[in-house]
Amino acid sequence: PNRFDAQRPVYNPVSLAQDQKDKLLRLYVASQINLSDRWHVVAGASWARSDSSGINYGEDIDIYQSEVNPYAGLLFDITPFVTAYASYTTIFNPQGQYDINHAQLDPIEGTNIEAGVKANLFDQNFYLTATVFETKQENLASFVGSVEDPVFGNFFYYEGVDTTARGFEIEMAGRVTPNWEVSGGYSKLTRLEDDDGAETREFIPRETIKLSTTYNVPQ
Repeated sequence: PNRFDAQRPVYNPVSLAQDQKDKLLRLYVASQINLSDRWHVVAGASWARSDSSGINYGEDIDIYQSEVNPYAGLLFDITPFVTAYASYTTIFNPQGQYDINHAQLDPIEGTNIEAGVKANLFDQNFYLTATVFETKQENLASFVGSVEDPVFGNFFYYEGVDTTARGFEIEMAGRVTPNWEVSGGYSKLTRLEDDDGAETREFIPRETIKLSTTYNVPQ
């Protein structure tokens, strides 16, 4: 009988594209200062150290980075159960993506500012927060595409993009009865743009609603 022999595919030799070790160490210090019975200050800082070593697509990796990030917050007790606050912090977040030249992207840096109100209601059985925020991040990894590497196959690469996010969030959690608890929230990004003012990171939802409930049967 006739027999058809399909041509077998030819693959590149087995090769190790990446062998990398990443270490991240963070240290925190924080304090709370009571300026009066109603005014409070929370201040602190974090220190981060990132070490990366190994190989990535034939390129040697030997990266050491460190940063100190301060934090400050001001709180005012409107009533014994309602507190208004505002806070400011800087951002340092190492990332593991690479650009088209096989160079690891620099860490994300930026600032986060937020303000809001926190309340304990109904004999402290119900917790409610409302917050507005603005986050600016520099060099945030954004996927660009892929190129064919003659040795290792497809290589996916990224570029750093400066982004600004603004929005608000409302969250609640509490006990309706001794056995019934509910929690939920709503958040909306009113702005998520790059440094040219164009919409970016469109895969991130601009509006999010979440709701959960639990009931413990007395029996």
